[in-house]
Amino acid sequence: MTRNTSIVALFLLVSVAVQWWAHATYRWADPAQRMAGKRAPEFSLTALDGSSVSLEQFRGRIVILEFWASWCLPCREEFGVLEKWRDEQFQAGLLDSVVVFAVNMGETRDVVESFSRVNTVPFPVLLDTDGAVSSRYGVTSLPTIIIIEPKGHVGYTMTGFDPDVGARLTRILHAKPWTKIPLPKEDS
Repeated sequence: MTRNTSIVALFLLVSVAVQWWAHATYRWADPAQRMAGKRAPEFSLTALDGSSVSLEQFRGRIVILEFWASWCLPCREEFGVLEKWRDEQFQAGLLDSVVVFAVNMGETRDVVESFSRVNTVPFPVLLDTDGAVSSRYGVTSLPTIIIIEPKGHVGYTMTGFDPDVGARLTRILHAKPWTKIPLPKEDS
């Protein structure tokens, strides 16, 4: 082997070793996943029906936020799965202590209203028109689901469409200790 070939081989070996070390040490994490265990950022958003909704209103309950946009095809697929899941879980009583919101990210009321007239959105819609709440929750891709524990901490996040999202949510809600705590029911 010539000296130049040896230097190039050594350089490549060191480069591969550094890349392996960096990958093992500095794993990329979805920003929303970094929220797990942290206090959920407070928010106050306008619902599609015009009412004001804040996280504080639901302290003591499990809150699930489904971040979505009308242009997001995986979000539309997830809505179909979540609608079926919602219907099954309401019947089983799992959602008695849970409130779920579909948080639209970055679209105007007119766009969301038009979308909602034609498509089924299985949960009350909150408008995050400027994306500020989505940003505070670290949402960088859609759909993203964030589950907030009754004491106000982010308990779990899911990013991207999973056709098994309903079963995953059921397992999460059954597995956490909060399901053993009687939670207040939503006022009628």
